[in-house]
Amino acid sequence: MGILFVLYKIINTQTYHFTFIDSDTGEVILNTRIQADLILQGETPETFVSDNNGGITFRTDQSSIRLAVTSPCYRQDTIKRILKKFNRHENIRLHSDPYALMIQYFHTAI
Repeated sequence: MGILFVLYKIINTQTYHFTFIDSDTGEVILNTRIQADLILQGETPETFVSDNNGGITFRTDQSSIRLAVTSPCYRQDTIKRILKKFNRHENIRLHSDPYALMIQYFHTAI
């Protein structure tokens, strides 16, 4: 029985990739630190930071997830997704925070 459970977990655990897209421009968000906390039911949240390609990759056997996404120039958001076994790559649109963008612009302009 234990062997069947282990095989079930191995077969059901899939790798998923989420790419973060700017909702205004439709382009991948690069050169910005995006932190995503993966909130799984009954588990401690796991933190991921976006890679150079503007995305995160993780493995799970859950059928649905929640991501709490934060970034310096984008609004904080909690995203709920139902994971599909055959579509393991998905784009997530983030809305920019005009106030944070203005502060960053003036801060780096000096």
